[in-house]
Amino acid sequence: MLPSRGTLVNTSSSVSTPSSSTSSFSLYLPSKHNQPSTSSPRTTAANRRRLGTLFASFGIPGSPLRRTVASSSGPISRSHVECSPSPGSTLRMNGKWEKENPASPTKSGQRDEEIGGVRTFAERMAELALGSSPTDERTGSASVSGCGNKDKGKGRADDWDRDEGRYVDDQSATPLKKEMDGSCKLLDLPDEILLLILLHLPPTIAQMHKLSRISTHFHDLAQAPILWARVFDATPGYRLSAEAKEWAVAVLQAPRGRWDGICWIADSTSGESGGSGLGHMREGHASSWSNDNMDGDHDHDEDEAGETIRPNEIPIHYPTLYRSRRALAKQIRSTSPSHSPRKSTLTGHTDAVYCLHLVGRWLITGSRDRGLRIWKLPLCAASSESTEVDGRTVLVKSIDDAHDGSVLGLKYDLDDRGRGRLISGSSDCTAKIWDLNFGTDSTSIVPTSSAAEPESTYRITVDHLATFRDHTASVLDVDMTSKHFITCSKDATVRVYDRGSLACLHILTGHTMPVNCLAVAPDRAQMQVISASGDGKWIIWDLVDGTEVRRGGTSRRGLACIAWEGDYIVTGDNDHAIWLYNTATGQPIRKFDGHTGLVRTVALQPDAGLIISGSYDKCVRVWDMHTGKLIKSLDEFHQSLVFDVQISVNRLISASHDDSGQILTWGNELPYIDLFA
Repeated sequence: MLPSRGTLVNTSSSVSTPSSSTSSFSLYLPSKHNQPSTSSPRTTAANRRRLGTLFASFGIPGSPLRRTVASSSGPISRSHVECSPSPGSTLRMNGKWEKENPASPTKSGQRDEEIGGVRTFAERMAELALGSSPTDERTGSASVSGCGNKDKGKGRADDWDRDEGRYVDDQSATPLKKEMDGSCKLLDLPDEILLLILLHLPPTIAQMHKLSRISTHFHDLAQAPILWARVFDATPGYRLSAEAKEWAVAVLQAPRGRWDGICWIADSTSGESGGSGLGHMREGHASSWSNDNMDGDHDHDEDEAGETIRPNEIPIHYPTLYRSRRALAKQIRSTSPSHSPRKSTLTGHTDAVYCLHLVGRWLITGSRDRGLRIWKLPLCAASSESTEVDGRTVLVKSIDDAHDGSVLGLKYDLDDRGRGRLISGSSDCTAKIWDLNFGTDSTSIVPTSSAAEPESTYRITVDHLATFRDHTASVLDVDMTSKHFITCSKDATVRVYDRGSLACLHILTGHTMPVNCLAVAPDRAQMQVISASGDGKWIIWDLVDGTEVRRGGTSRRGLACIAWEGDYIVTGDNDHAIWLYNTATGQPIRKFDGHTGLVRTVALQPDAGLIISGSYDKCVRVWDMHTGKLIKSLDEFHQSLVFDVQISVNRLISASHDDSGQILTWGNELPYIDLFA
């Protein structure tokens, strides 16, 4: 047997096959309609029937399971006649016998009693599940389980399987010499082979439910981390952070606690802090899955299931991981007070906060006070040993007088070493480039255990590299790609600079009024940027040759903001409206009405189906992008105009004229909340 732990690094060789406890898993995959399992022949026959249906789903839905039937030369009993096919007919997936198409080609010399027409993997697996020759040895003709004399009509098309509470049709099983011992070829396969077969299933939660209902044994197989990892990775918007992917180790033991709807209630006796479920931390090498071996001197610990957890590794129970991510999405949409986000306020600026940008847990803000502020956000479930014990966002660095005017826009990026570039734009008509060095632990999801002051704990450096002075009016927004810096201005132009040489490559002049906002293509390989202007139009530009790709826009009074994610573009305008567009065609899809002031900022999450908007009506609103309906209005968090918003997997951050920024965090108690990206 394979070891009981699998990693994401090599999932094909790390399949786990539990064979005992399933208590933690039964929350998600109820078995056999909550009836006690049995080992009766009837249950075994039902298992074979379910396997046949399950593996038939590998192929095209409705794919026939063909059996060519021999002509009967001997006497046939009445019960046999009632459920036997006529010569040359075929057993279809709907349980009915139909005439075989005479024009269908057959191999020469193929005997009538042999299985014919099985051409797909699905049909081969279904045939294996049924497990026998279609020929009745006594009569020489095909028969179906339960259709012989000795069964006296049991299993016929009008009967039911009382043990399972489900209809059992004529194709539930074919007779075997050892029918009474419940033998089934597929069930006799080793677990490793079964899991390799199950990897051909579509990676959906519906298939996992179906698999768990086959039998107790398959219920246990359904806990295999390799299956759940596939389901998680295949779900749109469900992603792990880079560090979680690198150090994740699949385990069979679920975090201690229980689910109450979409809320997680941790076991208060487990000693776990919050609901992060991060497991083995880099600091101290202590497992949150066990209260033993906490001195940090061991090379490895073990969780309750006896699974070895090495330093730096993060144990993940994938069924809980999937449910936690699903619960998070529901909490963000929920209007119940019990699912309200945790609120924290940023108070480091002395004037209106115009712009912000979040990468990982690092947040940079720009203000009318001419300064930049760099913040470190806490883990959602920080331990009591860290500097982030109370969940506060730490002001790490202040850059006063970064510009000679208001900081109106900024963007930055970081690599896995914590190095990157920052571009900021100002009302002083300049854009500045800064070198960032946040250190090798800057993107870590593991909390620090240092008790030092923030300035000494986070030894970051920010160095000014260059200043662009080409615009003749305020630089209203900026953006960047791996090869370019882009600026837009009140002078109605967009300028593109080479990231390496800092030379100006293109001056884009397609707008007739101030260009208020920029957004680069979500597919960075495209090397495109979209600009939104007070002339009411948006334009997609090719950054390589500086040409216009497409334009659109329906605003009569001008666009104030724009966002571009996936196949969608969303704009906010001075008509108090939000518009959703198809990127490929440029045609509007839907209009969102509800704000009573200029829509100054928008954000888009296509995988979650969400649009976020901030307005001069002092309100932040959350919309369903597919229906146009308002999900919730967050109008109690700001006392003045809203200038900027950004949404991450579980946080919504906004900047306002009231000199503050607001951070709303959902799912603080959920397991693995800090592992999501």
